[in-house]
Amino acid sequence: MQRNDASKWQEAVQKELNTLRENNVWTVCHSEENVSKKTVSSKWVFKIKRANNECEYKARLVARGFEQCDAMELCDLYAPVAKLSTFRLFVCIATKLNLPIYQMDVTGAFLYGEIDEKVYLELPEGAYVDSKKIVTLNKSLYGLKKSPKYWNNKFNSVITKQGFVKSMSDPCLYTRCEGSARTYVLLYVDDLLIFGNDNKQISDLKSLLNNEFRMKDLGLISNFLGIHVEQNLNAGITDLNQKEYLENVLKKFDMSNCKGICSPMDLNFNTKILEDNNDSVCDKNIENKCRQIIGCLSYAVLGTRPDLCIAVSILSRYQNNANSALLTALKRVLRYVKYTLNYKLVYKCNSDLLFGYCDANWGGDLKDRRSTTGYCFKFAGCLISWSSKKQASVSLSSTESEYIAISMAASESCWLINLLKDFNIENVCPVTMFCDNQSAIMVANTESVKRLKHIDIRFHFIKELIKNGKLMLKYIKTEDQTADMFTKALNRNLLSRFIKNCGLYE
Repeated sequence: MQRNDASKWQEAVQKELNTLRENNVWTVCHSEENVSKKTVSSKWVFKIKRANNECEYKARLVARGFEQCDAMELCDLYAPVAKLSTFRLFVCIATKLNLPIYQMDVTGAFLYGEIDEKVYLELPEGAYVDSKKIVTLNKSLYGLKKSPKYWNNKFNSVITKQGFVKSMSDPCLYTRCEGSARTYVLLYVDDLLIFGNDNKQISDLKSLLNNEFRMKDLGLISNFLGIHVEQNLNAGITDLNQKEYLENVLKKFDMSNCKGICSPMDLNFNTKILEDNNDSVCDKNIENKCRQIIGCLSYAVLGTRPDLCIAVSILSRYQNNANSALLTALKRVLRYVKYTLNYKLVYKCNSDLLFGYCDANWGGDLKDRRSTTGYCFKFAGCLISWSSKKQASVSLSSTESEYIAISMAASESCWLINLLKDFNIENVCPVTMFCDNQSAIMVANTESVKRLKHIDIRFHFIKELIKNGKLMLKYIKTEDQTADMFTKALNRNLLSRFIKNCGLYE
């Protein structure tokens, strides 16, 4: 209130209080005995939200939920959010059908949750009601431990009454089929994506949501969770990129003007320099900065940048021993980000095929000699899922490490098959999986396991998938060198060659 823009903050506070009153979030406690009960304090959270060169002053009244320590309040807290693989497949299907994707946002989403517990809230200065500072909550409030779940339950009850069915593969995907008309909704907390082949049904759905909640109709999708989406319906192409997000990351760590480099890690990078902490005193600033950089890059990996997978995977293993060497390695990754800011995933659908590639590097981790699995999946020619992950156990041979990699990739293929069924696409079996190890393919296609009986039973489900016609393994040598290079890049430090030859980015 001492700032020059105090009037704008007062306006934001009043707007928040009006929203709370409209939703009947609380009831004032007039009885003195309630004051002595266990209360949860609250606070104002202020933020200036910048978008499209505009500034929006936002004030949020937030409960300090960490004070909820009752055992009954700590159970059943889980609230799902859409997987980014589901989001990419959602965009891929819309591109394939040449349908526009619409975006909506719920204003004050958590305030609609129907609370099932008794919570007394102590209001902060500027929010007292009739000079009273203790209230009983009728609805959920930002900050409470169960607020995300309350909101998700509320939205689920509203949408399912309209004939939508929640996906078993991703509980944030809703589908409705009425004859030839199909409508799909994807929810990520309070952000909604909608597409369908019946404009009237989409219009009716928007009207229903506006009646139930305070909604912002953002029109055609442009930016979702920091991922810029550009649909070109005339050409049947959709672009995904995180350029703006990554520019902000570079700015945050003072790397906006750094010199770009064509690979995130040196081909002969030795992780031993990360293990030997030569700093005489552990610098907490370096440790915090390393963790922040890894966190920012991890989100880029989840979104649109699989080429950062292996670098982030390796460097994140040394956070507990953060030193100047780790910070230098991370800054090199940021220099690579600077060099590749304009990279984007381009979706142009050309088939109905789901296929994948998997690979492993045997004993690649010099510290514990565990192997790393890399896999990726394409649907209709569009890259929708990828992973680079260290295996849970030490492999005794290259065949075993490749076999485990096939198993991990096969698990993802099963999930993708079920997810595609929600989009009414069921002719994807068997899924073709390409692997460059003939021994692993032989083991998967035969009944004998006498030489690999020490492998955990969870990896042998590949045999059942092959027997039931859900998976088909093929040896890859020359069929698709680009994809083979890509999977190797996900589990080995070959990214400089990958960037040169891959062609997955434009």
